[in-house]
Amino acid sequence: MFRQTASKYLDRIVALGLLQKEKMGKENYYINTRLMNLFIEFGKYEVKEPAEIIESVHVNEIVK
Repeated sequence: MFRQTASKYLDRIVALGLLQKEKMGKENYYINTRLMNLFIEFGKYEVKEPAEIIESVHVNEIVK
């Protein structure tokens, strides 16, 4: 995908109100403000009990 094509689609998403476009220097940044606000709100809560530890599993060979 070309940069111009991506910008065109991102600008359409901005027009729908799902992203916010911020220009910094020559670059445009597209920010999901609803998601950012969710992270900010979630960060305000205190964890009352530790999360369960989940070990990662890696598969090195494809089983036939």
